[in-house]
Amino acid sequence: MKAEEVIFTRRTIRKFRQDPVPDEVIRGIIEAARLAPSGANRQPLKYLIVKEKKLQSELFRHLRFAGYIPDYRIEPYERPTLYVLVLVDKRIPTKYHCYDVGAAVENMMLYAHSKGIGSCWVIAIDRDAIRKLFKIPDYFEIDCCVVFGYPAVKSFVEDATDSIEYYLDEEGNFRVPKRRFEEIAFVDKIP
Repeated sequence: MKAEEVIFTRRTIRKFRQDPVPDEVIRGIIEAARLAPSGANRQPLKYLIVKEKKLQSELFRHLRFAGYIPDYRIEPYERPTLYVLVLVDKRIPTKYHCYDVGAAVENMMLYAHSKGIGSCWVIAIDRDAIRKLFKIPDYFEIDCCVVFGYPAVKSFVEDATDSIEYYLDEEGNFRVPKRRFEEIAFVDKIP
């Protein structure tokens, strides 16, 4: 896939087939994160890769998906097959880690998509429960979780009209309204 195609076709996926993500792709996902820009090149991010099914099942309970859709359910046979917790090492002083996280997560998701693997960036998480589950030391801030797997559904972009809330269509696929180019890009002056 060319870079333009990867960028323009990547969408959030929340339901997955149960084929495991190959180890070489997992390594590529983390390498993509590692090579992302980092403010002042401080590189405070670390990644906890969760592959073990029992741990995945416990972690899943502490993640919230699809907030716009009431009663959205992901069955056990639709869950992600790879979880990556993004941690900020507070022992490395930086005031830019939020930018680092954004760049690293986007790189991970784009790389995964280029390999046919879907992803979802999950920020609504129970950090206290996750810290206890994995015995994560206090010097790590738990920023987010990115989940991966082979897509079991599709997600489509459409122009936003009245609402930006994503929704499910009749086939159970996501429809994601995005603001139009003309609404977000200004040339030479702000109207």
